[in-house]
Amino acid sequence: MRPLSQLRHDSGACPWPFFKGNVSTRESVFGKVDKRNRVDTRIQLKAQPETKDPANYSVWEVLRNGTGVLIRAIRPDDKQRLTRHFEGLSEKSVYFRFFGIKRSLSDDELRRLTELDFVNHAGLAATVGVEAHERFVGVGRYIRTDNRPRAEVAFAVLDEYQGLGIGTLLLKHLATIARKNGISEFSADVLGANHQMLEVFANSGFVSHNSYENGVVHVSLNLGFQSAVN
Repeated sequence: MRPLSQLRHDSGACPWPFFKGNVSTRESVFGKVDKRNRVDTRIQLKAQPETKDPANYSVWEVLRNGTGVLIRAIRPDDKQRLTRHFEGLSEKSVYFRFFGIKRSLSDDELRRLTELDFVNHAGLAATVGVEAHERFVGVGRYIRTDNRPRAEVAFAVLDEYQGLGIGTLLLKHLATIARKNGISEFSADVLGANHQMLEVFANSGFVSHNSYENGVVHVSLNLGFQSAVN
């Protein structure tokens, strides 16, 4: 997936959980949780997100294998977590995300990727673990670079968590934030070999229009209308 506008220098753009109780409170709701937040896979409970302030967006979800994850807004203090997430991506995943080889994220990139306004640039992370053990397993974001109701969207999921529905969840919750900010369309450029990402868009339930050129699929999603997929 092509880098977003904040990584293109020529573009010019560049209370933790929903449940604020302690660990014992989360255990009573989600089952036994150890230090790495291995939620009891028998629990299939989802909370409703708080969207009045997207900068504090937070909601629990359950992956296809029963693992519980927190989908939450990316914060300025997430620079180290985002760095570790990037370092945990395989070379293939980095290539799919950035359309090339990328070894690290610069300090300026980390600032622009974590200090967000949640209007024109919103970012969400899927996390596991609690407190000091929290880590990112998936990241999604949209960026709007002009006054049109359209934003570019991109995702990166750790290889061991791919295929579990994280991309789909991040897309769904980003769309919720985007609509509240007057955005009615997401777009993305995806390498034709990135079949998993193309499947996420195809099965999103949003009406999509695709075009193909030089090995790249340009995807447009209409956030105002959903197909019969969902």
